[in-house]
Amino acid sequence: MKVKDLVLIAIFTSIICAMSLISIPTTVPFTLQTMAVFLCMFMLKPIDSLIAILLYILIGIIGIPVFANFKSGVGVLAGPTGGYIIGFILMALVPLLIKNKIASGIVGLIICYLFGSIWFLMFNQSNITSLWKVLTICVFPFIIPDGIKLGLAYILANRLIFLTKDDTNNKNIENKSVEKEEIEEK
Repeated sequence: MKVKDLVLIAIFTSIICAMSLISIPTTVPFTLQTMAVFLCMFMLKPIDSLIAILLYILIGIIGIPVFANFKSGVGVLAGPTGGYIIGFILMALVPLLIKNKIASGIVGLIICYLFGSIWFLMFNQSNITSLWKVLTICVFPFIIPDGIKLGLAYILANRLIFLTKDDTNNKNIENKSVEKEEIEEK
């Protein structure tokens, strides 16, 4: 793995952490972390995206309050909304199968919704016992905002993709400057 890849993983882990803290508390908080996950999916290699998301989860597990509403710890993941966070891992794997960015984002989001909703149904402490009720609380209110986040992440990723790509022009310039220095030394 190149140093640039490691730096990008660290940057995107930080972006997920920061965007998770921008939230509106509800049963399932409205956050910008899904937009950050989309950015990872669109800008990084799938494995690098997966590593960034796993690091984000690990940071939260060890006690740094990076989950929504400044929460942290294993209890958040074991709680009713933890399945949505774990669903980000599944989202990161979708680009391995679907190369189209928008399609991979939509499929990834559906998988995250499904996994998180089933998790919510299994681990909630309230009287919610039907999948339909879980969907009305945890998914339906998020479809339009998450669609907007998906679109914004796609536009932003297309504008900033040059930051994550190897620039062959810079390599050519570096090679020419090295050659020039070698000539000057002779």
